[in-house]
Amino acid sequence: MATPTKNPEPIPGFDAVNESRKWREATSRMLEEMGTDERLEYLDEARKRYLARCDGTGFGVREDPPKP
Repeated sequence: MATPTKNPEPIPGFDAVNESRKWREATSRMLEEMGTDERLEYLDEARKRYLARCDGTGFGVREDPPKP
């Protein structure tokens, strides 16, 4: 895959920093509610899902944040 020579146009109304913060906070809340074994199982499954979607470049499609 070729590297873009310039940044793509921003998506109107989309705040990447805010969306990332919401995703991290939702994920943190979900993990904090789990016990250790459940958390390790969830993270192992998330890793497997991520690796299954990787395209060989080391980048995969991010999941939607957990629902509150």
